[in-house]
Amino acid sequence: MRLPAERAVERLLDVRHAALLRVVGAVSTVAATVIAIALTAEGRPARAGLWAGLLAAVLAAAIARRRPRYLDGVRYILLGLLVLWILLLGVSFPQPGILYAFAGWVFPALLLLLRLTPGQTVALAALFAALGAWDALRMPSEDAGPGIAMAVASLGWTAAAAALSHRATRTRRRELLAEWYSHASAEQERSRMRSELDDARTVQLAMLPRGVPEHPALDLAAMSLPATEVGGDYYDFLSLPAGRLAVVVADVSGHGMASGLVLSGVRSGLHLLREELDRPVDVLGRLARMLAETIPERMFVTLQIAVFDPSAGTVTVANAGHPPAILVAAGGEVTTLGAPAPPLGTRLEASFQAVDHPFEAGDTALLYSDGAIEVRNHRGEPLGEPRLLAEARRAAARPGARELRDALLAALAAFKGDVEQEDDLTLVVVRRGPAR
Repeated sequence: MRLPAERAVERLLDVRHAALLRVVGAVSTVAATVIAIALTAEGRPARAGLWAGLLAAVLAAAIARRRPRYLDGVRYILLGLLVLWILLLGVSFPQPGILYAFAGWVFPALLLLLRLTPGQTVALAALFAALGAWDALRMPSEDAGPGIAMAVASLGWTAAAAALSHRATRTRRRELLAEWYSHASAEQERSRMRSELDDARTVQLAMLPRGVPEHPALDLAAMSLPATEVGGDYYDFLSLPAGRLAVVVADVSGHGMASGLVLSGVRSGLHLLREELDRPVDVLGRLARMLAETIPERMFVTLQIAVFDPSAGTVTVANAGHPPAILVAAGGEVTTLGAPAPPLGTRLEASFQAVDHPFEAGDTALLYSDGAIEVRNHRGEPLGEPRLLAEARRAAARPGARELRDALLAALAAFKGDVEQEDDLTLVVVRRGPAR
């Protein structure tokens, strides 16, 4: 949960105070140890015990660092150590100059490193000034003049240090607030974009079939794996009269929200032209004209339509820039289907062709997107069409379309290892006849 702006700034400043406290704690540990040993050697164990108390305070501060709410009180621990230092100097050393040097000059300099609230700065500066002035004024009478001068100088230095500390703190607070609001605005924008991408992904997934249709003569399986939240691949099954089935696989250049929007238009066009899918060339031509008028020039869509006719024992394939489908015959021969043609939306004159191929019992057709052949291994090598053909031939020995699909996906995963998927990947498997 994001902290409020002012609270977040205080937390960042307290992180700085925690770092300063570690330095003060280290210096205090060394100094208190040396002074306690020296006082013990001089036969003043009571005063040595006071400095041992400073060591105990430093130890307590170190233990407090493990507490969950340590940062909430870190500045008060730091201020407490500084006040304890001044009190110990005043009690342990009768010479006024020692306390004056620290309370009037050294400790006020620490104000330049602290980032306190105005009230805390004034209170601490007043304590330093009072102790420094008092110690200067209690110098011997013969040093009254210089003592007063030093007291005035100490007050001036303390006031200057407090003013500089307040100004630096105010500037730093403004900088941190600006950074906080900038990060908060960026996070809000990222959250909005994530929400829109999630919505777009939900819509895109809704465009894909919820499952494969039941067909008396065809065994079907499919899978689409987007590389990002919103992919550019699409597949569908469209039933036609006389037991025929049209299988469509499409791929929009790139992926993301723009690709998802274009795919939505392609899907709508295919469903509107559903009655004409037995003439796939006409459908491709109409879709090409529609996309040429609606999508940006640098975008295009590859599309493949395969019409399976079990009664005639054929599959008719029309292609628009899509990778050719693979046919694995029952005897193990592997061929590619369809004729090449430019993608849709390129504004090029295209001559689409519908090519008939035999599709007999035991034959298997594999339709896929280019993400299948562009999968790369850890050496940066793409799978390529020859390897995919070989994998398809091996997987065709599986008893059903779903098992064949899973075998291909496993082979692709083994090839790429832990390399991140760069492009959307779609596989559609059609086998003639019931699963063996």
